[in-house]
Amino acid sequence: MPEGIEVQEKKRKSGRNAASPAVYEMIEAAEEPASDDKPRRKVSLSLADVVEAMEMTSDDNQTYYNALTGELHTSFDRFAYGDVDQPEPDLEADGWIPLPDSYDIEDLRWMRDFAREQPDPMGSLLLDAAFERHPYRRFKDRAANLGFLNDWFAYREERMREVARDWFEDNGLIPAGADAQ
Repeated sequence: MPEGIEVQEKKRKSGRNAASPAVYEMIEAAEEPASDDKPRRKVSLSLADVVEAMEMTSDDNQTYYNALTGELHTSFDRFAYGDVDQPEPDLEADGWIPLPDSYDIEDLRWMRDFAREQPDPMGSLLLDAAFERHPYRRFKDRAANLGFLNDWFAYREERMREVARDWFEDNGLIPAGADAQ
């Protein structure tokens, strides 16, 4: 029959059948509610560095950041790229954090959102292109023809920066440099 909470608490306080204090500290830390005022750590990686790494990402690679050493490492799919002459660090070791990957970059949704923000009839034409076959190429071609290509690139860049800012926030990191805002 399971013991009651009061009995377990008495045993813990008396030291009988009690776990080490470290175990109780881990349990208390896990039970703490998430707080926005948890300490964040400034790192050598800038927002621009993360955005640049995101630009180079694909389904066949993943970039990692080591928060302890400041090192960036891109891991390639050996099946897709063959034998890459690059030593592979132990990415399971402490400090390695995956950067946003191709699944975090939502170009198709961003294209459609951008098109919806444009005045008609240009917005409708852009939105149609985003639903056609080969939407990335069609959308960029149509945006260029309508004079919206630079606006699209600026919009996409801001979405990438938002993803990067969220990544820093989610990992308790503060980006280096003046572009931290």
